[in-house]
Amino acid sequence: MFSSSVCEKLICTTFLSVVLSVFSVSSSADASEQPKIQKEIPFYGVVNYFAPKPIYSQFSGVITEIYVQGGERLSEGQPLVKVDRLEFGFAPIVLKNNIDNAIVSRVNYKGGHKIERFNEIMVLADASDLMVTINISQFDLENLASIENALVVFLPNSDSPITKRG
Repeated sequence: MFSSSVCEKLICTTFLSVVLSVFSVSSSADASEQPKIQKEIPFYGVVNYFAPKPIYSQFSGVITEIYVQGGERLSEGQPLVKVDRLEFGFAPIVLKNNIDNAIVSRVNYKGGHKIERFNEIMVLADASDLMVTINISQFDLENLASIENALVVFLPNSDSPITKRG
């Protein structure tokens, strides 16, 4: 097992696509006019979550349903996975999210897979405790230096991108 100092530094990594869009806003009196994209610079990087929480079953069984996918934001109490126990006479187990502001970092199995006791089915993380690492070329860095009002769009493996100004 890990020592406590190693566990505190353990991070969970997820790959991410980032698109930096630069907008220009017209100074016309029409406030309903949408800003226009001047330039898009795509980057690919890594999201490191600092407080990963593995989700596992305390019983051996078969995964019959997975209700979430990687990159999905979760509400507290949301069902994650359904496991049919291998012991005869026991009801299926539905594991639920118990983290506020959670995101699915990684899903390790698909429906139909047999799991053993304490196999890591998926990993959740606190979406507010993360660091994004992006490799930027010198050329792109010079292009970024002139940007004053950028919109950063994070596209994890989900249908709902996360948008930040900065």
